[in-house]
Amino acid sequence: MIGGSCDFCFALLDDCAREYKTRDFEIKILGFESRGAFVACGDCSVLIDAGNMIGLVDRATELFSNRHGIDNPIERDHIRRVLRKFYREFQLHRIAATEN
Repeated sequence: MIGGSCDFCFALLDDCAREYKTRDFEIKILGFESRGAFVACGDCSVLIDAGNMIGLVDRATELFSNRHGIDNPIERDHIRRVLRKFYREFQLHRIAATEN
C-alpha cells in the first residue's frame, strides 16, 4: 500500500490507492508545482479512470469543505474553481499508461 494522503480529495490512502504519472508542471497563480506523479485513493481512482472530473471536483470540494468547516456557498464555489483548475492541469499533463 502507498502511504500518505490522496492528492485529489486529501483523504488517507487505502489499499486501492493508485499512482498516476505526469509530466512536471506548474500552476503559477496557485504557487503549485507537480513533479512526476499524483496518488489517488480508491474512490478518486474510480472517478479518474472513468474520466469523471466533475465527480472528482465535487468529491474533493465536499470533503475539503466539510473537513475545514466551510459552509459558505461562495467559499465552496471558490474551492471548486481552484480544484477544477488543478485537475484540468493534471489531465493535460498525465502520462498515459502506454507512454510509460
